Amino acid sequence: MKKTIATAAIAAVAAVVLALPASAAPRPAPPNGPRPTPGTPAQVCAYLTGTPAVQAYIRTAYAGYGIDTFSGCVRTFAKGTPVVLDEVNEPDGFGGDATAQCAELERSFGLTYPFVFEEPPELGLPLFKGSNRAECSRILFTLHAAGVALLGGG
Repeated sequence: MKKTIATAAIAAVAAVVLALPASAAPRPAPPNGPRPTPGTPAQVCAYLTGTPAVQAYIRTAYAGYGIDTFSGCVRTFAKGTPVVLDEVNEPDGFGGDATAQCAELERSFGLTYPFVFEEPPELGLPLFKGSNRAECSRILFTLHAAGVALLGGG
């Protein structure tokens, strides 16, 4: 009897959860925002897919990666950060493994977390805050994509 009640309760909770609407993407981080935005998959993907010029770049340069929609982007970044492509869409130059780049920043420059990634205000890029290496890698990817898409360089 207890098992039947527990099973019925779980089924009822699952039915309610499945009936809820899918969560919408948060607003993209604003350029030169007053407060840093966390480097979570949802926040970086809101920026990547919610900023038209950046999304257009993502659709072209990262076709097939599944990051051109908010939900696909979140799923991908939750598993790990894709390889960063440089300004000519190669993983060399300013591209490569963003997680390894964060590890190098930690070793060579003493990067510790939390860390706010600040770019010169005239660039108009968002202000992101990384709390760990995974967030650091997402932020580097996002800032690089924004730089290529909005500023035309790596």
